[in-house]
Amino acid sequence: MLNKLLAFYKEKDNKILVNNIAGTLLIKGIAMILTLFTMPVYIKYFEDKQAVGTWFSLVSVLNWILTFDLGIGNGLRNNLVSALSEKNDVLVKKLISSAYYFLGIVSLLLLVIGNICIGFIDVNGVFNISKDIFLPSVLRYCVRIVFSGIVLQFFLRIITSVLYAMRKTALSNLLTLISSASILLFVLIYQPEAMEDRLIVLSYAQVITTCLPLLITTIIIFMTVLKKNKPSVKSFDLTTGKQIMNLGVQFLSVQICLMIITSTNEILISRLSNVAFVVEYQAYYRVFYTVVTLFSLICQPMWSSFTQANVNKQYIWIKKTYRKFQLIAVGCSLLTVLLALVFDKIVVIWLGENVVQSSIVYSVTFSAFTIVSLLINTSSCLANGLNMLKCQVVWSIIGAILKIPLSMIFVKITGEWIGVVIANVTALLPLLFFQNLQNEKTLKKLNKSNNA
Repeated sequence: MLNKLLAFYKEKDNKILVNNIAGTLLIKGIAMILTLFTMPVYIKYFEDKQAVGTWFSLVSVLNWILTFDLGIGNGLRNNLVSALSEKNDVLVKKLISSAYYFLGIVSLLLLVIGNICIGFIDVNGVFNISKDIFLPSVLRYCVRIVFSGIVLQFFLRIITSVLYAMRKTALSNLLTLISSASILLFVLIYQPEAMEDRLIVLSYAQVITTCLPLLITTIIIFMTVLKKNKPSVKSFDLTTGKQIMNLGVQFLSVQICLMIITSTNEILISRLSNVAFVVEYQAYYRVFYTVVTLFSLICQPMWSSFTQANVNKQYIWIKKTYRKFQLIAVGCSLLTVLLALVFDKIVVIWLGENVVQSSIVYSVTFSAFTIVSLLINTSSCLANGLNMLKCQVVWSIIGAILKIPLSMIFVKITGEWIGVVIANVTALLPLLFFQNLQNEKTLKKLNKSNNA
């Protein structure tokens, strides 16, 4: 067994993949531990569950913007893998320049239009928070700060797609670790007297800690390893841009739909139940979704590796690696069942007594949600790497359409916020079934092509 593992590791493609997975797991694992510590720190920072729930909802809603990059990031990633593999410096520069050009225009439009629209929105009504806790003027000001910062992050984050294409996944995840550590350190050290001041300074800290690492990394990468390929207006090419956009639009539709399904939970809970329950939801979510987050770290380098292998027509490698990947997903699924059994003990150790009321029904529901997410990530990784997105597009759209009405139905049936999570599972099941069906058919075709 040891000899087989060593032989597997010695192969060039496998070695790059394993090193990326190991480095990413280590870095992201530390980041996740910091994130778990962040929640009790936030509770202590605001000293009010509704205020904490408002902050979580605010960041969650505005983070939706990061998916509206027209799929440019993922479109660039898949196209860039081929160009880098062929060492075509001219095409690499065109791809990077065109991506930055398009995303720069979108970011500028978002910044202007978004800030105008915020002025007409009843922000307290959106987040279901009393004016006694946050004045509308203060909350609107903080929304503007976080929104502007996320638009900037939206533009700067394209460097992560470049890193993924270069198969430097661990470096990309190091940025998340730096951001998590920075925001935690800030909240621990600095705590203004007034509740509204705390929200304002935290908004600024959120912008700085997420954007600065991306900016510094962008400068370093284009001054060193990609010095010949740094973006320029002269290298913008409309045909190359369309090439990125054609693939990107499919990624975008999937991203938006999955965002509607999985990232609207906080706002739906606050609207259909009570904003204070967002804290309870976050406790369950952070514990169970830790497994998904860790698993996604394996998906990130796998995606680019599948793309690279497809370019090189390494079909046997694709099938063997995908089967191993599926076994890892099954192992992680069993771990979530264990978490459901011990969640009550974890939450007491983590947050203390009486902060969150644990329920075995809630734990089992989150376990089911986590398992479905794990299996979808597994099948999506192969589909994304091979540019097979039609199935995802169709069934993610159907799931997104069903999510909100299903949430309303299940919350009414259960009388509790957990109905929103049940709606997630129900909306995602068709995508899981049909995407796995598509993958198996594709693997059979690849196997036939290899034997031909």
